[in-house]
Amino acid sequence: ILRERLAPFRAYSADWADACAAAVSASVHLSATGWNDVQGNPDDADDPDYAIYGVAVAEVEIDCLSGEIEISSVDVLMDEGSSLNSDVDVGQLEGGLVMALGWLLTEDCVVDATGAQSGDGTWDYKPFGAQDVPLELNVSMLANTPNPSPLAVLGSKASGEPPMQLAAGVYFAIRAAVAAFRSDVGETSWFDLALPATPEAIRDACGCADAQLTLGS
Repeated sequence: ILRERLAPFRAYSADWADACAAAVSASVHLSATGWNDVQGNPDDADDPDYAIYGVAVAEVEIDCLSGEIEISSVDVLMDEGSSLNSDVDVGQLEGGLVMALGWLLTEDCVVDATGAQSGDGTWDYKPFGAQDVPLELNVSMLANTPNPSPLAVLGSKASGEPPMQLAAGVYFAIRAAVAAFRSDVGETSWFDLALPATPEAIRDACGCADAQLTLGS
C-alpha cells in the first residue's frame, strides 16, 4: 500500500527521505493498518485466536532546564476477559507497564563509533527503579467481558506483555509537555524526541537557550 502511494514521488527522486517529504507535502497518508483474518486461515498455527485491548491515560511534569520528569499519574484499563486470578493479572499489568517505561525513558544503550556497547554498568544504562514509577498508578480490568474464544481457559485472556504498548502514553504526554514549553517561547516547528526519552533527550528537545534563563522583575 505504502509503496503504491509513494511510487509517483519516487519516480522524481530516488532518495527515500526526499520522496517521503514530497508525499507529506502533498498530504499523502503515509501509514497503513491491517487486521489478521483468523476465520480465513483456520488451520494456520501462527494466527492469533483473539485480541487483547487496553487504554491508558498519563499525566507528567517535566523540568525544561534539566530534562527530568515526574510521572504524576497513569490510569490503565485492560480487557482481560474473565480473569482467573485478578491479583496475578493486575501484577502482570503493572509489571509490563513499568518494564516498558524503562525501555521508553531510561534504558539507553550507549555505543561507540564501531557499534560496540561502551558502557556495561548502571552509570550509562539505567533500569527503571522504584523511585521512577508513577506517583499514582491505577490499574483495572474491564468487567463482564468473557473471552468467547474456544481456546480460552474459562473465558480468560493472556496478561503480561499486552500492557507494555500502553506505556507509549507516557512518552506522548512528555512530548506534549515539551511542545507546550516550546510554544510558550515562540517555537512551533517540528521537533524530534528521541527514544529513550532520557533527561538529556528531553532537555535537547526543549531547546532552552541561555538567553531565556532570566529572572522576572
